[in-house]
Amino acid sequence: MTMGAMWVGKWAGGRIRDAAGRAVWVIERQWAGRRYSVALDVASEREALAELALWERDPDAYRTRRQSALESAPVYIDEDAMAGLLLHLTEKGRGLAHRRAVRSYLAAWGEALAGRDLRKVQLRDLRKLLADWGTARKYRIIALKSFTAWLREEDRLKPSEDPTLSLRVPPAVAEKGSRIKGYLLAFVERIYGAVGSQCVRDVLCLRAKTPLCQGSCRLG
Repeated sequence: MTMGAMWVGKWAGGRIRDAAGRAVWVIERQWAGRRYSVALDVASEREALAELALWERDPDAYRTRRQSALESAPVYIDEDAMAGLLLHLTEKGRGLAHRRAVRSYLAAWGEALAGRDLRKVQLRDLRKLLADWGTARKYRIIALKSFTAWLREEDRLKPSEDPTLSLRVPPAVAEKGSRIKGYLLAFVERIYGAVGSQCVRDVLCLRAKTPLCQGSCRLG
């Protein structure tokens, strides 16, 4: 409950608070060792009592009218949804450059999915799009997974409907692991000439004739 709430009465399910002149019925119950506080989307005590009966059937599975409407609504990557995510990222303290990059990649996802309901998209569809793009795979995945994680937090996307849960972010590759490894032929020749052991020379010669060297190595 927000701080400073003005409670104006009680009802069978809990208390009633004032929200800018509008009465809000709130279920306040202790159930199975857990305390619940659920603000209902109703306009009268009669409607609140009907919702209370639904809540009592299964408190954990209960959804308010607003939550039910959001859960059944299609999920698109559109301007409104992206604006919501960017506001969330701003509140989390993410920088402008990060937010701009996320928005850019999400816009590309939205265009590629052509207005499809994200709940109906399959993992194989996402993988195909990533293969078609061929670049920035890691950052495209991060942006999309950030979006769907936020949707789940907002109760707008169920885990069972999220096609990104099994989409793995490629691991970071250290610079030395991605760098082309090689030695110039002149360098290898100098080492070859300085080595006194013929056994070591033979090994060096074999190594020099593999992709470890840039160019063709013809030694000895």
